[in-house]
Amino acid sequence: MRTAVRDDKADRRIEKDADAMTRVVGIQAEQWRDIMGFATSKRIVTLDEMLALRIACQLPSKIPNPVQSKKLLVLLDRVYEEGYKL
Repeated sequence: MRTAVRDDKADRRIEKDADAMTRVVGIQAEQWRDIMGFATSKRIVTLDEMLALRIACQLPSKIPNPVQSKKLLVLLDRVYEEGYKL
């Protein structure tokens, strides 16, 4: 029983990671550059998010890892709240 619960939890984590990466890759590199410019001008970006943004700006040659993708999605929500339009 414990093994099944553990495996189920791992499967859900993998699905969430894949979903986050898919959403990030679905946005073009030049749009990520615009987001980076907007976020830095508003001073709403952290150092970790900036590192992830630099990788996202190099799509498709470089792809952010799942942790970076989640940070980018959080940043994306924040820039929308500040008035950014994609």
